[in-house]
Amino acid sequence: MLDPLTIARNATAPAVLLPQMANRHGCITGATGTGKTITLQVLAVGEALVSLLDAKGQPTPTQRVWTMAPGSHTSRRR
Repeated sequence: MLDPLTIARNATAPAVLLPQMANRHGCITGATGTGKTITLQVLAVGEALVSLLDAKGQPTPTQRVWTMAPGSHTSRRR
């Protein structure tokens, strides 16, 4: 069994993703500066299957996520 992937921390404990649950749908939302991009980077580097939809179309943070993902590629809307 694979070890849990730490995706966030607070003052008392880490928030982890159990690998056996990584085949479920998820949604990462939050205000500006709350760590959404960092969370996606952690998931991408941890080789989780990550699909990213950026409703605002700001490529800079999303490019950082895909650049860090092993074997990654990007598909841009025209």
